[in-house]
Amino acid sequence: MSTAARPLSALALLALALATAGGLEWAVARHYDAPVPALLKARAYRAQAMEPGPQLIVMGTCLPEQTIDLDELARQLGGGTRTLNLAAPATGPRVWALTVDEWIPEGADVRAIVVPYGHHDPTIVLAPWESQAVDVAGWDDMPFLVRNSCTGPACASDLVLRKASKAYRYRQRLANALWAAVGARPPEDGPVGGPHAGPGEGGPADIADHARIDATGAPIQGREVAEGAALPAEVSAAGLGWAAADDAVDWSQDDLATFLWFDDFLARAQARGIPVILVPLPLRSDLLPRRRPPSPDGRAYRARLLEAVDRYGARHFELGADIGLTPEMFEDEVHVGAEGRRLITRALADRLREEL
Repeated sequence: MSTAARPLSALALLALALATAGGLEWAVARHYDAPVPALLKARAYRAQAMEPGPQLIVMGTCLPEQTIDLDELARQLGGGTRTLNLAAPATGPRVWALTVDEWIPEGADVRAIVVPYGHHDPTIVLAPWESQAVDVAGWDDMPFLVRNSCTGPACASDLVLRKASKAYRYRQRLANALWAAVGARPPEDGPVGGPHAGPGEGGPADIADHARIDATGAPIQGREVAEGAALPAEVSAAGLGWAAADDAVDWSQDDLATFLWFDDFLARAQARGIPVILVPLPLRSDLLPRRRPPSPDGRAYRARLLEAVDRYGARHFELGADIGLTPEMFEDEVHVGAEGRRLITRALADRLREEL
């Protein structure tokens, strides 16, 4: 073979490899991939973000749209206000922070972001693949996402590859399909390797969860600490500006990392000049006596939450106990039926008119 033919053959092989990889990506995206709820909501919002009129953006988990009639809320607020829903199941402050920068365009007439929440939703612990963060994040967000989600190189490379390649993300499904095609039983059952796959389903083992650290960020001895236990300086009580003496709680890395993202969410909104309003949703009253009194950890959690709200000029208000809800209007501890939705929507509209 001539020397001129060798580079040509190499280029042909490279082109074939790229075409094969591209075809595989296309096939996986077409047959396996379904955009996660947070991404669908973000795309729908972006399509109408620059339409005229004031906007009220609702963020949070699945609770806001299950508990509040957003169309009725817009009607009661009046003034041409549009209530736009960016709330999605299985999300937390990591996704909310990324959404503020990546999906709310400059110039959008956003009067406030309202986060109706239940329990500890504002700082809920979710791995970055579970919280849909990889889908919502832009490539410029990835270094920050990796730095504050991972404690080792396997996690970092996994997140980047999940962002870059659908074939990588759904690799276990592809493997299972291959085993099935040759008539063999797949080594792992079920549609694993999807966008919400956890450590047992194709996710890395060194995600920054379940490690305990002291107030300075150092690992607590006697506990299993994830690979690469040197944690980012920000993921510590000191990094969050907390004085260790303020509360007698051994904050877990989970707690501190999620408070970091909650801080980041509030900071990004503040930098954009968008007010944030947090609203705890009512709980079923006849179940409240059965709940244990607030623990020191619970009281410290609430204090830290409100401290962050004050630090970034956000607002926090409760709807009150006298809005007319009865236990019969609840389907469980926090979810309500149609009449409960009506009462909560009306109470929220009344408070938002005062705030806005």
